[in-house]
Amino acid sequence: MKLFLPLYFSVFFLATRCKSVNYTPSDYEGQMITIGTGGGFTGLIEEYTILSNGQFFYGNGNGNYTTELDRFDKKHVKQLFKNYKLLGFDDINIDKPGNMYHYLLFKDKDNMHKIQWGAHDSNAPAELLIYFANLKNICNQAKKEKVKRSSNLKTEKR
Repeated sequence: MKLFLPLYFSVFFLATRCKSVNYTPSDYEGQMITIGTGGGFTGLIEEYTILSNGQFFYGNGNGNYTTELDRFDKKHVKQLFKNYKLLGFDDINIDKPGNMYHYLLFKDKDNMHKIQWGAHDSNAPAELLIYFANLKNICNQAKKEKVKRSSNLKTEKR
């Protein structure tokens, strides 16, 4: 019995130490990427934020993140941030929102870089448009899956 007690405490200690910490975009100090769309008649904004730890959020663009979506795989998150740098988005300075607009925001502890362009702007770099479209599709799909699971849980509880 004396032999198992230290082993039990060791396993318990390791299990509690390995627990991942959850953040929100407003209190996270690591790197994050936010994409969003907005404008039009209603002026509504829809945005997604991915933290470098894999946490993933959906919100209305006013800092109110209504939903935490399923975590991204860390390998994919690492690639996403690597592509941002590799494609040179830090060097792109566009701030031309139209009536309808899109934006890509990179933020870390020390810096923030925002690229903003009109939804029908044909002068935005092709790499930016492709990166944005691919990421938006991934985000929209994750949001749909979360909504579907939530509605299935509500149906099962009835």
